[in-house]
Amino acid sequence: MNGKKFVCANLIACALAAAFLLFLFLYPHFVIRRLTPRLRQGAEEAKTYVLSEEWEEAEHVFSEVWEAFKEKKAFLKMFFNHEDVDELSVAFDTCGAMISVKEPQARAELARIANIVQYLYEIEAFRWYSLI
Repeated sequence: MNGKKFVCANLIACALAAAFLLFLFLYPHFVIRRLTPRLRQGAEEAKTYVLSEEWEEAEHVFSEVWEAFKEKKAFLKMFFNHEDVDELSVAFDTCGAMISVKEPQARAELARIANIVQYLYEIEAFRWYSLI
């Protein structure tokens, strides 16, 4: 083989590596950026319903939020710390059980869900000082 083929193969390998790294840095951010408002808004809305003791509405809103989380759970486990995603999953399970038995403490669990989701967003948010 001559030198041109090696240079071409090297350039292709570098381009593929750069594209892969770009995907790893950007795609999880876009997914969590879209998911965070959905989960936080749903948790806040369910918390309002729990506070006013409208359990059927709270259960309906919470089930939509839970489904949105379940839809992205495998993705989150692939790109984020498993312990954080597992903690969020436990919080959803606990909160679902509390809402189904009309437990007012579900408000605290809904706040915990919103906090964990915000934490996942914050660790994934791109900031220039993170590069330094």
